[in-house]
Amino acid sequence: MTYNFLENSIYMTVREIAEITGKPLSTLKYWCQNNSKGIVCREVQGNGGSRYEILVSSLEPELREIIAKHLEQKDSCHVSEPSGSTLSHNIHLPEHTLNLTLIKDEGSNPPKSNLFPLVPFSLNGVEDRNDFSQKTTPEHAKKLALAKADLVKHWIEFREKQSNKKQADKAFLTAYNGKVLSERLYQVIGKVSIKTLYRWSKILKENNGDCSALVPSYEYGSESRTMTTMSPIEQKLFTDLMFSPSQISVGEARNIINYILKSKGFADGAKSYSTYKRAADKIKRNYYDLWVLMRQGEKAVKDKVAPYVMRDVSDLNVGDVLIADGNTLDFQVISPFNGKPCRATMIVYLDWKSEDVAGYEIMLTENVQCITSALRNSIIRLGKIPNICYQDNGAAFRSRFFTSDNSNFTENGFYGIFGTLGIIPMFAQPYNARAKLVERFFREFTKSCASLMPSYIGNCIDNKPAYLKRNEKFHKSIHSDFVPTIQQAVSGINKWLEYYRSRPCPNVEGKTIGEVFNEGRGNGVNIEHLDDLMMASEKRKIMRNGVRLFNTFYWSPELYGKDDTVVVKYSLLDISKVKIYSMCGDFICTATTELKVHAVANYLGDEKDVNAYKQAVKRNKNMIKQTMKDAYGLVSQRSILTQWQEIPTETQNKIPEKNSKPKAKHYKLFPAVNELPKIEEKKYKLF
Repeated sequence: MTYNFLENSIYMTVREIAEITGKPLSTLKYWCQNNSKGIVCREVQGNGGSRYEILVSSLEPELREIIAKHLEQKDSCHVSEPSGSTLSHNIHLPEHTLNLTLIKDEGSNPPKSNLFPLVPFSLNGVEDRNDFSQKTTPEHAKKLALAKADLVKHWIEFREKQSNKKQADKAFLTAYNGKVLSERLYQVIGKVSIKTLYRWSKILKENNGDCSALVPSYEYGSESRTMTTMSPIEQKLFTDLMFSPSQISVGEARNIINYILKSKGFADGAKSYSTYKRAADKIKRNYYDLWVLMRQGEKAVKDKVAPYVMRDVSDLNVGDVLIADGNTLDFQVISPFNGKPCRATMIVYLDWKSEDVAGYEIMLTENVQCITSALRNSIIRLGKIPNICYQDNGAAFRSRFFTSDNSNFTENGFYGIFGTLGIIPMFAQPYNARAKLVERFFREFTKSCASLMPSYIGNCIDNKPAYLKRNEKFHKSIHSDFVPTIQQAVSGINKWLEYYRSRPCPNVEGKTIGEVFNEGRGNGVNIEHLDDLMMASEKRKIMRNGVRLFNTFYWSPELYGKDDTVVVKYSLLDISKVKIYSMCGDFICTATTELKVHAVANYLGDEKDVNAYKQAVKRNKNMIKQTMKDAYGLVSQRSILTQWQEIPTETQNKIPEKNSKPKAKHYKLFPAVNELPKIEEKKYKLF
């Protein structure tokens, strides 16, 4: 196609002419403002304000020739796809072209854009959520118009008082632009020129002083936030890529679309990255729920988009509701079972009113024993039985040990521990962390307590400390390999809880977390009753030195003389003592750790070691004496059971008296030397 600009009234913007011909944009604007070079131009109101358009036939012949060649080349690159052709992702390709559209003179109201017309950005199959029936002006535009009117009023009043108007204009601009006249107006409007003041004054005069005429002629409202220069094909490809669970980036999506379009014959390819970035922002602003659902899933919609229920805790009292959950610690402790480092589990019961930790327990796994022990510690510190326990929906919390029905988590009809204690159990919905306040506590605990432990290892690759990474020789050389025991970790956690309880309570103004909790504590509970129900338990065999647990012996005098399997109940918060029960549930004793004595106390030990050794020997002797005493009493009460056990009276051995000792008999261990044959004397003689 050959373009004859002399026969057609074709206008193009100065920016388009500059891009095609290489002429500086500032030069073209200068020609338009001064009507130089004999060009014919007009000022057009567009999407972002006013711009200049030049009649192509009024340009120099060299520039017209360059523009004509460019437009002919565009037309030759146009390829029309057949109606049945498809692009990638099974996208139907309609008959569409991206070539330049020539703008003909249609009077005084030409189109707003001629190269890439603005079209609404829409999602196929989704109802439009925008209402363009009413045009709105944002508040900042109204504020700017009022400030302009005030500035013009000040300028006119100042100008009327001066005889030399030119000097008055200069003095006024100097005072205003120097932030002397009004700093507030300068912050809103910015720097102005005398021509700007004259133009604003003219606009106000033409509109009878209506300051709304000074509002910038931009496209405000939701319409401008949903318009785009992307073609329908680009919109379809872009939405298909962006609404993918692979969460592809905007830049990568633009590169893929650019390749697809060029492979189909569209020489221009895709629009710029900024256009695609604005389109992605438009989608997120108007369809954020779809954006999150398609890219991150339904749970993300619940956590990030859907509104949550705001609960009022002002009517609650301390101890009304305890919230429980477990979390694997991000630092290692020494296992009491095998002595190796491991990550333990911490179960916490948090009081909802004060948000204080009523009690906790640390064990190697989140099991029923750990949970019950944590509840026991919470009740002891709280001093009363809570009304409701709001807990996780995990397998350990759902155990029959707590409720009688695993499939129906109602607040009635159970005969477990909660029923015995009169506690109403509530279970959170699965994968609904926002319903549990204790999740926030664990985040704060990890940031300010666990991360400062010497054995901190993190919970993923992203927050792994430097000494665990490859080739970090410096950090490995300065890192301490110390791993605390559970008791040492508990001591550190208790110190951190003192800091946590000194923080302001979010539910009671003017008081700390610890103060609110202490004011609501009860008068105490029966600890023995709780121990029977809620301490962790294991079966153990009674041995000579007591029961063996955690690689140590627990001893009590009540265990002496027993050879039976018993139930040992304990709490890892205090493993210095355990409680021993029979298999039938009868309480036997409270056993403490059996301390070892010095190997050679009499020679290398101090006075304390010697006394400990003597006490241990004396205890053992007293136990043996008691056994002998019981044996003598048993023998004295012996009776004849059968006839063949009867022995004549005269042949019966007399039972020795209790305090009498049998006479020692002397036996010759070696034959007399004088009784041996002389030949064998050397053979038998020892000395």
